[in-house]
Amino acid sequence: MNPLIKTMPNIKKFNENISSVQVGYMTDPLDTNTFLPIQVISSDYLERNSYKRFVIPFNNVPDLGQSVYVSIRFFNNIFHVDNIVLDTIPNCIEPSMLQVDNITPTTVDLSWLTLSSNNIVYYRVLGEE
Repeated sequence: MNPLIKTMPNIKKFNENISSVQVGYMTDPLDTNTFLPIQVISSDYLERNSYKRFVIPFNNVPDLGQSVYVSIRFFNNIFHVDNIVLDTIPNCIEPSMLQVDNITPTTVDLSWLTLSSNNIVYYRVLGEE
């Protein structure tokens, strides 16, 4: 698999009992034992009434010299997946699982899932150059 590929599924819960969703790949689409997870999405990040977009980079998938198949796996429940996009990874990777907390008139706490320990963070206040 080209290491510059990412997948962007939109996922929502069907009910509150879902535990997690795993996004990964399979080397044999007919053998579930070949599934290897890339990212586990906790149900805490999923909503019941609206889709959330997740960006999952496949940059750590080894080149196996054969086809690999993007796969989504879950256990014991139903969830909805819509608009899966396969795209190249840009040089500037957008945050994944962005969380906003402690909002005041002048401050906000932001946290996100980092994909690398070598991140350089840039930000811009809306309306400023």
